[in-house]
Amino acid sequence: MKIAAAVSGMGLVLALTTACGSSGGGAPATSAASTGSASSAPAVKSAEAASQSDDASSSQPTGGSAGSPVVNAPGRVFSVVLPSGWTQDKQEAQALHAVDVYVGPVTTAFAANVNVVTESSQGLSLEAYRQRSVANLQSALKISGLTAATSTTVAGDDALEYSFQDTQQGRRLMQRQTVVLHGGNAYTITYTATTGAFAASSSAAQSIIASWRWGG
Repeated sequence: MKIAAAVSGMGLVLALTTACGSSGGGAPATSAASTGSASSAPAVKSAEAASQSDDASSSQPTGGSAGSPVVNAPGRVFSVVLPSGWTQDKQEAQALHAVDVYVGPVTTAFAANVNVVTESSQGLSLEAYRQRSVANLQSALKISGLTAATSTTVAGDDALEYSFQDTQQGRRLMQRQTVVLHGGNAYTITYTATTGAFAASSSAAQSIIASWRWGG
């Protein structure tokens, strides 16, 4: 899997594409755009690693259904419940310098995905951080359809959510970002899917945030 990254100011914009595998029709492609602290160096990883998932924990955060896999982010910073068919991809997260990456079922050769990046909030308020994140996106990508921010919560903490569209590797994508501050850090949670498949996986991606619990 080839990962391209472009830094803009305080944040990072990430784009992922999966090359065709050596057998069959190739591995699914995933793409994500986020703002957060990370390295700008491109990385390359094998396509077969894209479907690896973490072992489930015995505890269950609120919001998950019985039997849903519970995964802990590295360092047990937070835990979430993954919807059916979704997996945690630690290798992809490491390649992206992200906290975690969750990959959904493949549709039309593209896998909807959620990635989480974090950096110091640098003492900014939630709204100030959102404004800077959006400015970084607009500098690095030709985004369109940016929605007004709406208030929400992540595990009891105030959060802001907004959506936009852009084109990466020839694919028209819709992305929804949720920004939350916790413990002096800013977390950006990005759900990405093709524009045609965004609605179909939206509730599954939203359920990941609904199940979010700080600490492992």
